[in-house]
Amino acid sequence: MLAMILLALMHWLLARSAARSAWFARLIEGGAVILGHSGTVSEQQLRRHNISATDLQEALRKEGVADAAKTCQITLEPSGNITVLTA
Repeated sequence: MLAMILLALMHWLLARSAARSAWFARLIEGGAVILGHSGTVSEQQLRRHNISATDLQEALRKEGVADAAKTCQITLEPSGNITVLTA
């Protein structure tokens, strides 16, 4: 029980610190990563961040895009969401 309380307290402290400091938030959460630009997807970035082709296709479908070639930018957000910008 004590371990659960300690974990909850640590989570609260880290979240509070990240909300108040941009530097600390970037250190803890990381930054956005460009996965694709101008219709070209970086296979190296997908592998580096463990994003499967299925995950990428799902993000594209959510935005109503059939093909990555029709995108302006594909970004992996610090939250883990994939954002797709179209022309």
